[in-house]
Amino acid sequence: MKKTFLFVATTFSIGLAAIITSCNPDPKLDCSTYNSTYNTNMKAIIDAKCVTCHKAGGSAESLGIYSTYAQMKPNFSKAWTEVDAGRMPQSGSPKLTDKEKEAFECWKNGGFKE
Repeated sequence: MKKTFLFVATTFSIGLAAIITSCNPDPKLDCSTYNSTYNTNMKAIIDAKCVTCHKAGGSAESLGIYSTYAQMKPNFSKAWTEVDAGRMPQSGSPKLTDKEKEAFECWKNGGFKE
């Protein structure tokens, strides 16, 4: 009985820690060095790395258009999942640098300021 309780308690603690960690921003990421707003720096990254395909008439138009703040903001979670998994930008296109990924994280953590 004692071993079962310890196993359940340990499993629960590990699971809870994983959930808390996944919901909180990266504690090592210092967003004070970024001014991540759409107009300040995010638009340039999105235009260079996403809009070539995610635009009206682009090859990925059906998956979302990212040409403006109003179009990008509601698509951010879906887009970030693909970027974070390494599936976007597609093979042959320039990937986001670590600094660009950090800028996206800070933009998200800061509430997607325009």
